[in-house]
Amino acid sequence: MGAEGGGHSHVEICRTHTKKKIKYFCQDHLIPCCTQCICTEHRGCKQVDSILHEAQTLFKAKKIDSLLVEIEKYGKAVTKLKSEREDTVADLDNSSDTMLQSADELRNKIISHLDAMLEKHKNEISKTIKVCREKQSVAIECFSDRQQLAECYAGTLKKVKEGGASVALVVEYHRIKQELSKILNEKVYSSTLKLSQKMDENLQEILKVAEFGKLNLDECSKGFDYNLALCTMNLIFELDLSDGNVTGGCFLSNEEILLINFETDCLEHFTADGKLSHTLLTDFFPDDACLKNSTMNTLYVTCSDISNEHCGVYMVKLPETNEEAMEILKLPLKKSCYGVTYMSEFLYVACDDVIIKMNCYGDIVWEFQTEYETYSVAVNKKNHIVSSSCSSHSVLAIDEFGQKLFKYKHPELKYPYGLDMDSEGYIFVAGRDSNNIHILSPTGELIKIIPALKPKCIKFRKDSRGNGEAIV
Repeated sequence: MGAEGGGHSHVEICRTHTKKKIKYFCQDHLIPCCTQCICTEHRGCKQVDSILHEAQTLFKAKKIDSLLVEIEKYGKAVTKLKSEREDTVADLDNSSDTMLQSADELRNKIISHLDAMLEKHKNEISKTIKVCREKQSVAIECFSDRQQLAECYAGTLKKVKEGGASVALVVEYHRIKQELSKILNEKVYSSTLKLSQKMDENLQEILKVAEFGKLNLDECSKGFDYNLALCTMNLIFELDLSDGNVTGGCFLSNEEILLINFETDCLEHFTADGKLSHTLLTDFFPDDACLKNSTMNTLYVTCSDISNEHCGVYMVKLPETNEEAMEILKLPLKKSCYGVTYMSEFLYVACDDVIIKMNCYGDIVWEFQTEYETYSVAVNKKNHIVSSSCSSHSVLAIDEFGQKLFKYKHPELKYPYGLDMDSEGYIFVAGRDSNNIHILSPTGELIKIIPALKPKCIKFRKDSRGNGEAIV
């Protein structure tokens, strides 16, 4: 170690310049930096904070706890898969025992000529079981390694967390998060082996039979993913002064949050750790908002003014400081607008009894008639559009041409005012009057119902999975 790195943990030393101590954190690349880094590779980056500021931000926003929860869920999923592989091995053993017993019973009924074929059949079974066991042992060992890695990650994070906000906390958090992200993107498959046999009916004519039986091995593989049926809600923090009638909102750049307070006609701007930064007054009645440009914090904000004086969609550029004013441009749409989302350069707006698709200038591309009290809309990467109706207590999904994909209703879903989708297309529906959140698969099957007190709005961070952060 150099002079700056002497006596410090290796995680506090710059990976690029090994004689320099980490003092900064590049928000553009999410990389810890030294003084030499920010004067060379990261000289042109827009946002570089001190490493202690990043550590304090992570600690206040409880990002460590959030990552620990994700690791715990991953560990449970891997443990479950490991258990399934062990059960498969046991089933294979039981199947082989049964088949060998039936073969022995048949052998006792026929002449000694059968012994040679029986021995051949036993060898085939043994070889097949050996191959299967070896294959499953490799899979079990692989999942054991992943399980140990998850435990190692959790142990490291818990250890650095006990030390409070520190350089080690920042470095380990981002290292583990990046490594875990790579692991999650790897394709892992779960194989199920079923061994069976069909006895030859012509065995009685043993002299004409060349084989004792035919073995059939069925192997089914499926992609490994989080089991959302194990999903739970964990409170990260409660936003200050957000006790009004919140009808919508979204995540902004740098992990900040914007909420629509319908009671006060305000846009409430929160920091990444849930503190109210400032309140932005409007001269219309905002209902929902979605982010258009993350680098400039440009939003689309809807207005559901029933008097039709201000109703429509507004393009709003948030001020960078409290002293600046918002830049507001009204799009040419004269309709009560509620939920809004932006996907692939198009704007989708829920307007009570119709879903409207517009370009970024406000020109209508098409309209789709829906049931009354349709207040929310979400769009996935396949351009499938999902909306919910509070009058029929249902969720409707259509494709980009307006063709119905599915309609979801459930006795325990009442007044689904808000909904959103994660990056994988899973649907989360807020049942306000049923006091719960319904998690649906991308094809509309119910996965789980999570209790929640009067949920009205639910919004996921962009490109977030269902196990990530959401505004509720």
